[in-house]
Amino acid sequence: MKQFLLRAVRPQSQRGYSLVEMGVALAILGLLVSAAVAYWAYSTRHTVAQAARDASLDARAALMVFAQARYRLPCPDADGDGVEDGTGGVCPAGTQVGGFPWKTVGVFNPAVRGMRYGVYRLANAGDHRLDVDLTRDMDRFPPLVAQGAPLAADEILLGRNNLLDICRSLDLASRPGRTVDTTQLSVWRTGEAASRRHVAYVLASGGLLDADGDGQRLDGANTSASNASPAFELPTRAASEAYDDTVVAGTFEDLMSELGCPQGLSAIGHTHANAALSAAMMRQGINDYRRQLKLLADAAGAGVAAATAKVLMSGAGLSNAIATTLDHTSVALLSTGAASGIIAAGVAAVIANTAATVTAAGVLATAIAFKVEADERYNNVAPLVTLGNSLDTSVGDNFRQADLDGF
Repeated sequence: MKQFLLRAVRPQSQRGYSLVEMGVALAILGLLVSAAVAYWAYSTRHTVAQAARDASLDARAALMVFAQARYRLPCPDADGDGVEDGTGGVCPAGTQVGGFPWKTVGVFNPAVRGMRYGVYRLANAGDHRLDVDLTRDMDRFPPLVAQGAPLAADEILLGRNNLLDICRSLDLASRPGRTVDTTQLSVWRTGEAASRRHVAYVLASGGLLDADGDGQRLDGANTSASNASPAFELPTRAASEAYDDTVVAGTFEDLMSELGCPQGLSAIGHTHANAALSAAMMRQGINDYRRQLKLLADAAGAGVAAATAKVLMSGAGLSNAIATTLDHTSVALLSTGAASGIIAAGVAAVIANTAATVTAAGVLATAIAFKVEADERYNNVAPLVTLGNSLDTSVGDNFRQADLDGF
């Protein structure tokens, strides 16, 4: 009875958890743990993705500095030592995909060391003006130069490498209508040929996990991209359970803009060339005008000579008419006036030749005045010829120097 009374008055607070209460508690704890794990995974992935983006920005900035200093993009790293492949700045033929050459470009962010890098390389050994191998530093930009006689304009290489040359390559590669070449660097949505487009360079970083489970940190086309098939994933591909990479692709237009190519090509390739061609054409025009004035002066001299000859001929005719008239007068005197009629013809001849002589003298005076004016014009244009020649030489030299110096 005593034990029963003790159990009856025992406080309820000492009673244990029921199975239902334990189940609810464990369920709540499981939800909290799952949420914490999901948050940790999301936070970690976000941190890794942000680190990859930061590393890509560092790598991208280093590529721009390298291009401005070397007038080319670096060759990929073929052996994983952080140094671009090749020697003397010459990238081996066919090498267009590899590791990012972080030592060569001077980026020491640890996140860039596992980055994949691709570069566009469409060489043209036959004509450097059409070469689009972005790893090569060579003279490609051909300014339009006026030369020769008669004057002609032609695109010629001046033999100096600078930023204009990589700008020339980027300009060629960015022009619409170029055929898609699967052997050249591109980005695409795997399996969709219509999505493929060429780019100047690609930087691909792996995510936190091997999302597609192929045993490599990079996923999708970023894993399979090679020298033979240099195709990477589109930078716009969204993250998913099978893909968590970060891809940065530099288009030809973006690279041109960052290097200031439009301004440089417009100034040196068009404005300067137009000024040089205008100066050359002005020089040619002034020299042609002077030659025309010389021909005019020579024609005026010939006119003076012809007018002089006419004066002399008219004078000779007048002298002959006077002599004939005197002869006729003497004959009339000897004939006691019977032949006086022939005097009239002689007098008429004298009058006619006198008029011809006066007219010829007037023509001679006009010819002499024209000759004087033609000589004066010819002499007056001589300083303009000198100025035109000097201006053409100066503008042409400055134009060529602008191409040699670049921008």
